[in-house]
Amino acid sequence: MKNLTLFLPVTAAFLLLVLHADAASAAAKAGLEVCLRSVIPSLFPFLILTNLLLRLELPDILTDIPGRLFERVFHIRRSAFPALLAGLMGGFPVGAEAAAACCRLGKCSPEEAGRLAVFSDNCSPGFLFGLVGSILPGGNRQAFLLLVLQWAVSLGMGVILGIGRQPSEGASGPEAASSDPVFGKITASFLGGGRSVLLICAYVVFFRVLSAFLPEDALLRGMFELTGGILLLSGPRAAAVAAFLIGWGGLSAAFQVFSSLEGSEVSVVRYIPLRLLHGGMMAVCVLLLPYSAAFPVLFAALLFTAAFFVKRGRKKAVSEL
Repeated sequence: MKNLTLFLPVTAAFLLLVLHADAASAAAKAGLEVCLRSVIPSLFPFLILTNLLLRLELPDILTDIPGRLFERVFHIRRSAFPALLAGLMGGFPVGAEAAAACCRLGKCSPEEAGRLAVFSDNCSPGFLFGLVGSILPGGNRQAFLLLVLQWAVSLGMGVILGIGRQPSEGASGPEAASSDPVFGKITASFLGGGRSVLLICAYVVFFRVLSAFLPEDALLRGMFELTGGILLLSGPRAAAVAAFLIGWGGLSAAFQVFSSLEGSEVSVVRYIPLRLLHGGMMAVCVLLLPYSAAFPVLFAALLFTAAFFVKRGRKKAVSEL
């Protein structure tokens, strides 16, 4: 039954490609243009530098106090603190890539990397100001609001996921500060960044082709591929739809994250439901913004509700095991 469940949609997709080859080719071309114009220029250098940053010994002044605060708030080893910074600034799937690299390098445990991958993965400021701000009526002001809201929900979710946890004493694997020569670290960073960006481009093109056969609806297309949905935003609820899609990231981004976490022993079971929760929280926050006087209370209530569902889901997963 499991194979049949996968076989049927794959067969349907294959038939669509055969019967509508011209539309599929045009969508694939559009996906490749997105990769050449935005994905590779913005992500490839960032992925290389992120990999290199995690392999180098950083000065204590850069990791001591911020790292201690990071460990106390999120209950993750302080050595994984650079992964959070990379995820907040780098865009999908830099956060997950950095979390997986931390796990492979022994900077955190697989459980900690799984939590970190969920809340550190975010849309980059460049994407929000460069594309979203040019489409929404509020312009860059609206983009800045979504950026701050995204970070607030992400950090709040990170706190929620860390409730009842303790930082690991030591993760398995080699120590982060290895004795490899600097040239070896640079080479490994280029190899890791190149592999990641190729996989990202492959997913972008594939899901851009699939979404081309869907109705021209921003929410529906954005559920599959973020950029395609953002480009169709319109109407009075455009900001709320954009907030949901930015928090969710799209199925394409989810598969990019899964590829980043491959081989790192990091579980991906909770990623999709928690990212959907992230998008839902952002959309609700945008709808509540007109009630500015009560917004802090409403936001706290939203975080409390999210904490209840996360805790309940954790207990259910443990009981099933």
